[in-house]
Amino acid sequence: MNTDTTLLQKVEELSARVVVLEAENRLLRQKLDQYVRHYFGGQRNEGLDKHQLELLARFAQRHHVTSGRAKDHDRYTQRSGTSGAADAG
Repeated sequence: MNTDTTLLQKVEELSARVVVLEAENRLLRQKLDQYVRHYFGGQRNEGLDKHQLELLARFAQRHHVTSGRAKDHDRYTQRSGTSGAADAG
């Protein structure tokens, strides 16, 4: 019984830690988005270089960064069992 109580406490601690880390992760993503908009956006006359776009795309791919729209699409295709390929056109 004592082990069960200890395990339950550990699960509760880890669950609380996950919530904190998810909130921190969300905040860091918001800050990164804000930085990217500031750095690449703005009122400058300089446009985005194709190498800048490739770098940003590689970063997003490596860190599994997707837009909310892509996540919603993934959720929809998983629920409906479709691949979404027919919707591409």
